[in-house]
Amino acid sequence: MKVKIQVVIENDEGQVEDVQQVACLRRGPLTPEELGLNLAEAKQILHGVQESMVASQVNDYMNGQRPCPQCGARRTQKGRHEILFRTLLAS
Repeated sequence: MKVKIQVVIENDEGQVEDVQQVACLRRGPLTPEELGLNLAEAKQILHGVQESMVASQVNDYMNGQRPCPQCGARRTQKGRHEILFRTLLAS
């Protein structure tokens, strides 16, 4: 058996904006060890969901901050660098 877990991000109108595969789990014959998720798989899935959600939320926020609130013109960008943001559930 193969189980794929995906995150589907939709906008407010219900249109799909992004689909990301979070995990792909393979299972053989049923044994007590193969039943359900183990802790490592659960952490991997949670990490993937968190990563997808945060990236989408930050992208939406940044796109909303780019235009000037008075004239609507695109603001200039002084630089570009990656910011590390740690959440409670980050590994």
